[in-house]
Amino acid sequence: MAGVGEENDGDAERGGTERLRKVAGPARVATWLIVLAVVREVLLALVLWRDYFLIHGVLAGTVPQEDLDSFLSNPFVDLIGSIWAALFLRLVAGVAFVVWLWRARVNAEVIGGAASQRRARGWVLGGWGAPVANMWVPYQVVSDVWRASSPRRDAAPVMVRVWWVLLLLSNVVLTPLQWQAVENVQSEADVLSAALLTTVLALCIGLAGVLAVTIVKDVTGWQSGRVGEGES
Repeated sequence: MAGVGEENDGDAERGGTERLRKVAGPARVATWLIVLAVVREVLLALVLWRDYFLIHGVLAGTVPQEDLDSFLSNPFVDLIGSIWAALFLRLVAGVAFVVWLWRARVNAEVIGGAASQRRARGWVLGGWGAPVANMWVPYQVVSDVWRASSPRRDAAPVMVRVWWVLLLLSNVVLTPLQWQAVENVQSEADVLSAALLTTVLALCIGLAGVLAVTIVKDVTGWQSGRVGEGES
């Protein structure tokens, strides 16, 4: 894959001959899956707070043990608290976002030329999995797509940078800490710590999700206005 500033003849030729691709469909799928992943994180925070208040009530003698047992045995609570459910939702939302981004990246090159993109197309996929490089390459791809797609050809706004910082903070720092906290609950204090950490994570993921949806919406709107009869 080409590095920063590197382009190949194939990319240059494609930028001059390819038609714009429709992105509205992938954008809708990505948007709904991102929203679903965010909703799961918010629900998990609510579940943990409910769990904490029930445990606190049982220990204080104000809530019967049966209420706590009934809550913990609820299949919906088990599903919301499942790490595998979280992984699955994030994975499918991420795949949908990358599918949208691939099409948007192709269009950005057609609109702005190969020189408008710092990274070759392969980095749309490879940038997320390449060790170390995945800390900044996806941001470069998204910011270049934004700049090439914008009618004003502005540099990517602060919104894109904040989205990327929140995404890294959520996935690299907060998520491992939150999963460890949830898996090692042994006392009322542990449940409170897990609830607090999950709330912070839900806020970060929620804001990152809102910004991601906004980015998808804006880029899709700009590109869809240019597609016309372009190939899907």
